[in-house]
Amino acid sequence: MKNYTMKALLLLCLMSFSSPLFAENKSGHKAALEIGGLRCADRKFKVTTIPESLKGFKCYPINRGDKLKPGAGMTFKLSAPAEVYLAVMDRGNPTLEQAWEKTDMKLDWMGDHVPFKDLIYKKSAPAGELKVSEHDGSAGKKKKTFGIPHLLIVPANIEVSISPSKKQLKKMYPIHRDKLKPGASLTFKLSAPTEVYLILMDPDYPELGDGWEKTNEKMDWTTL
Repeated sequence: MKNYTMKALLLLCLMSFSSPLFAENKSGHKAALEIGGLRCADRKFKVTTIPESLKGFKCYPINRGDKLKPGAGMTFKLSAPAEVYLAVMDRGNPTLEQAWEKTDMKLDWMGDHVPFKDLIYKKSAPAGELKVSEHDGSAGKKKKTFGIPHLLIVPANIEVSISPSKKQLKKMYPIHRDKLKPGASLTFKLSAPTEVYLILMDPDYPELGDGWEKTNEKMDWTTL
């Protein structure tokens, strides 16, 4: 049996969501923070009140997911330093990084005809990577359910790109292997904009088209 390391066979990894991960408008994976806007991308949870000082900001709602599991975390990349805000569902005692500072502001929304409240936190974030943790707070008498994913809120002039957490990389598309021929190429059609990952066999990297960015992640595999 031989062991191999894959640094980045061609295997396309997609985020495991049946609908788009983020609420979209014409300008991309973002939505204006406004009354009537979506609190989650895959549910008709509507925002009912927002703080006056955050009007004109944009936000990044993501899918609700399984209510019996923590609300998904996410990694964002900011184009410039900014004071950013995080709306956190008031459920249980969710774990937040120490840099987040609680404010007096709140955001209200309706979920399945039931009113809910988010507490709003803020932090001064540098340009680059911004990690948002899972909502691991839960509550319930008969069956405990977790809070929905946190909502990132940023000034309108800040550009944001998004990376999924490792838990969301569950869909893979292996391609048939003939070792006497170059690895086959295929054309995929995506149902919605998303970040995708391509796993390449080490050490001989093939030529890739523009837009692919190498990461530090690796995947190991074996032959039987």
